[in-house]
Amino acid sequence: WERNSTSCLTIQGGQVLGGVAQLTEVSAFVRPGTVVTLAEGRVASSRDTPYSPLEVQVYAGADGAFTLYEDGGASADEKRPVRSTVFRWYEQDHYFAWEVYPMPSLGVSWGFYEQMQITIFDGASGNIIRSGMVSVGKGGGMGIGMFNRLTFYE
Repeated sequence: WERNSTSCLTIQGGQVLGGVAQLTEVSAFVRPGTVVTLAEGRVASSRDTPYSPLEVQVYAGADGAFTLYEDGGASADEKRPVRSTVFRWYEQDHYFAWEVYPMPSLGVSWGFYEQMQITIFDGASGNIIRSGMVSVGKGGGMGIGMFNRLTFYE
């Protein structure tokens, strides 16, 4: 399990842990291979965060995937997905990829998240690696060596 914070810490299961956290801090214990998407503020639908970047967190250590469904959110019809994006982490290659699937049957081929920042939490090395802003576009991929403005936190 890994603790999501400014340092990457790998902890074996079956332990009882204690500690102190700020009221603004939330500890998340995740399995290796977990992919998490985050957006600023309170989000009930994709429309709540127009043009804000998406943060994608990847917890290395195993292959993983997550599908993000975006909707309009203003009416019952708009709560149906207008776009889905599949995020995948390939552990052996240390490669992150995403595929975008518009839902043209709804007459909409766009989504609200146009940019994202990718953060890789590598429990094996203890590093946190962040990309620069990346266009979601129609999909793409990048290996750790391809990340813009590499930043390592210890």
